[in-house]
Amino acid sequence: MITAHECLASPRDPRLANFLASVTKGIDYFYAHIDEGIEYIAAHLGYTAVDARAWLRTVEHVKDASNVDPSVIETTVVILQKAGVVKDSVPVDLLVAKEALYK
Repeated sequence: MITAHECLASPRDPRLANFLASVTKGIDYFYAHIDEGIEYIAAHLGYTAVDARAWLRTVEHVKDASNVDPSVIETTVVILQKAGVVKDSVPVDLLVAKEALYK
């Protein structure tokens, strides 16, 4: 998950758009170079290559980091509620810039 203050969600401020485009490029690079990514994780993040490969089978990365699937936000809020981090239900449209939501 990536969060940003609402002042960065303004169409007039390119910083968030540039950042999200870079994240998307990083995801693309990772999937084009899986073995290199696994080696990096094992060498620098304290995991074994076996653990890194197992983790990779359990995660899904977005194709475009600038788009948000509302169901992902809803599921995240439910998990945070169960963990006691969030007390009340919060509508997705209050958490995500409208132009970022999948249509």
